[in-house]
Amino acid sequence: MERRSNDRFSIPGAQVIYKLSTGETGMTPLVDMAKCSARFSTHHFVTLGDSVNLEILVPEDDNICIRGNVVRLADPHQEKMTGAVVKFLPFGTIDGYNSFRVYDQLSRLVRQYIEQH
Repeated sequence: MERRSNDRFSIPGAQVIYKLSTGETGMTPLVDMAKCSARFSTHHFVTLGDSVNLEILVPEDDNICIRGNVVRLADPHQEKMTGAVVKFLPFGTIDGYNSFRVYDQLSRLVRQYIEQH
């Protein structure tokens, strides 16, 4: 089995609020995610390398605000929708990086949705 599929997990009912570098925004269901990326569908035009701000809305949990770049595009078999995979920027204290607090939130989700299932 491909490693990528092993690392990904779904969160029932999770949504993504996204803001593209063009300023366009939207809200859509979270398809799945991993510790380093998230996948969702959008009707907006996106290209590889676009920067994206995400707010991942996890039911009955804290929201995760995180930044990343589009690294993969795919047709999710919905008319006029594009599947986008956003790889998260590094974590750290350097300006522009995602915070270690977000890293801790993601680590907890991995434990909850991968390691316990």
